[in-house]
Amino acid sequence: MTTRSTLGSFLSSTTTVPWLLSFALLALLIGTRSQFVVEHLHFSPALRAPDATLAVFFLAGLWLASAPFVLVLLGAAALADQIAFAGGVPDWCLTPAYVCLIPAYLVMWFAGRYCRGADLMSAAGAFRMIGALAIGCLIEFIISSGSFFLWSGYFPAMSAGEYWSKTIGYYPSYLGWAAVYIAAALAVASIVRAFRSETAQQSN
Repeated sequence: MTTRSTLGSFLSSTTTVPWLLSFALLALLIGTRSQFVVEHLHFSPALRAPDATLAVFFLAGLWLASAPFVLVLLGAAALADQIAFAGGVPDWCLTPAYVCLIPAYLVMWFAGRYCRGADLMSAAGAFRMIGALAIGCLIEFIISSGSFFLWSGYFPAMSAGEYWSKTIGYYPSYLGWAAVYIAAALAVASIVRAFRSETAQQSN
């Protein structure tokens, strides 16, 4: 393994690491998306972390070679929502537009996939990831918000221009929280990478 190896290739270099990553991403998605975690594990709602779904799909595309795993993530997201609705969370967002979250989340997965193999420790790799993340989040936002406008049935008297003028302000938080989660994940991965390298050197 060379010093220019990417974090993705390093982390997937053993058979156990992808399984651990898969479990961690699932836990992050469900833990930040489901009201069940707040109500039944006695966490204060004020301490609930923002939804990490976008970051999870991006990281799954970046780190995990198994494409079918994205179906597991889609199922986990839907299950977390259903548990929340059953627990009394308003199902205001459960409209015919809900199905459009599938292509919206797949955009994030493909954005991460686009960065797979890039040297994220280099300037070129970092800019590639930042660009893919920003564009991916924007497309995801357009699909999810646009489909809600078109097919939710809540905006029959509102023009598209008025809707987007009131909605586009949410995009920075979409991008910002996804970036925070991804940066934190990459930082943890870098620490794991350094620890594994040091352990390997000491054992030789």
